[in-house]
Amino acid sequence: MKKVYAISDNLDDIIGLGLAEISAQLAETPDEVGSAIESILNTDPNAGLIIITASLAARSEELLADFRARNKLPLITVIPNA
Repeated sequence: MKKVYAISDNLDDIIGLGLAEISAQLAETPDEVGSAIESILNTDPNAGLIIITASLAARSEELLADFRARNKLPLITVIPNA
């Protein structure tokens, strides 16, 4: 079974996603997003989906584009900020 993970720049999102049993990590910079993705893949090489907040994705566009170009999974999708 593929698991869902999340990366957000908002602590409230982290708490809410945790209540929904989604493992979430806090990140604020593209470097931290890269480290969070790396951490997810090291923890679960079969991760299926990573959710990332829109404001954080906007700051990490190049990193996410490079990741998507090299990897089919996990799928990275953007959700609106709360």
